[in-house]
Amino acid sequence: TGDTTAAFAALTTAIAADGTAADAFYAKARIHDALGQYDAAADAYLAAKDRDLLRFRAPEWFNTILRDAAEATGATVVETQAHLQANSTGGVIDDALMLEHLHPNLQGYFLIADRFYDALLDAEVFGTPPRRLDRRQGRQTLLVTPVDSLTGNIRVLRLMASWPFQPRGTLSNPVDTMQGATIPERLALDVFRSDKPWLIAHRALANHYENTGGFRQAEYVWRTIFDAYPFLEIAPLALGNLKMKQQEYGAAFRYFEQANTMAPSAEAQRMLGALYIQRGDPTSAIPLLEQSVEAAPDHIQTLYNLSGAYALTSQADAARRTLERLLQIEPAHVDARRLLSSLPR
Repeated sequence: TGDTTAAFAALTTAIAADGTAADAFYAKARIHDALGQYDAAADAYLAAKDRDLLRFRAPEWFNTILRDAAEATGATVVETQAHLQANSTGGVIDDALMLEHLHPNLQGYFLIADRFYDALLDAEVFGTPPRRLDRRQGRQTLLVTPVDSLTGNIRVLRLMASWPFQPRGTLSNPVDTMQGATIPERLALDVFRSDKPWLIAHRALANHYENTGGFRQAEYVWRTIFDAYPFLEIAPLALGNLKMKQQEYGAAFRYFEQANTMAPSAEAQRMLGALYIQRGDPTSAIPLLEQSVEAAPDHIQTLYNLSGAYALTSQADAARRTLERLLQIEPAHVDARRLLSSLPR
C-alpha cells in the first residue's frame, strides 16, 4: 500500500524472529533501492545473498578470509566487487553488469579484467614503465560476435523464464516459436538448438559478411574463430584471402605464412608464391609453387604462376614443360599460350 514505514517495521520484526530468512532482507533491499537509499540497499542485498538457500554464490565472509590470507602471505587482492559497485548506480550491482543472479555480462567481465589489468600494472609485471593499453581500445578488442551475443541472450531468457526467477510452477518456453529475421539471428538459434556447431555457424557468418561486402565484420569473425581454435589453419587462410580482396598484400602474406607454418597446404603455398612474384622475388616463389603443384597437380593458376617464375629466372625449359602441362588441362588458356610463344628456343 506504499506504507514503507510499516513495511520496515514488519520486516525488522520478522528478521528479529528469524535472521536466516533471505526473503526478508531482500524485501528490505527492494524498498531501500526504490527510495534511492543505495548504501542500505546494497547491504541488505548482500545480506539476502548470504542467506540464500540456493547457494550459487560465496558468502561475504569468504572475502574476509581471502584478505587475511593475502595479508599473511603478501599476495595481492584484486577488489573486483568494489570495482563493479563503483560502476553501478548507487553502488548496487544490477542487470547493467549481470546476466542473471550469478554471472557478469560482457561489460561486467570487462570491468573485472580491467581491475586485474590495473593490479598487474601496479605490480610492474609488464616492466617499468609499462606500455598502457587504452581502455576503449581494450574494450573494442573483445572477440564476441553477434551470434555469440544472441545465443547468450537466448539462453539467459530461457533460464529466467522459469523458477526461481518466476513464481514456482511457471512453465514457459520462450524459444519454441522464436524465429530469426536476420542471418546472425538464425545462426544463433541454430547454435542454441544444437542444429549447428559453433564453428560451422561462425564460418557461415563470416561467409555471409564477406559475400555482402562486410569485409571488416568478416575479419572480426575469423579472428574470433582463430581465438577459439588457434591450432586450426582455416582462420589464417581465410584472413589471408580476405586481405587479398582488400589489396592489403603485406597482411595477406603474414596470414598465409602463418597458415603454412601451422599446416603446409597447397593453397597457402600457392598464395605465398604469387605474392613473392608480386614482390619481384620469383626465386623465393619457385619452391613454394612447386610444393603446391605437387599437392594439387591440376591447379591451373598455380601452374601458370610457376611457369612465370621459371621464365623470370631464365629457366625456359622448365617454364615450357609447365606450360605444356597446363595446356593439356586447359587448351584454351590464352595467357599460357602467349607466355609459351615468348619463351626462347
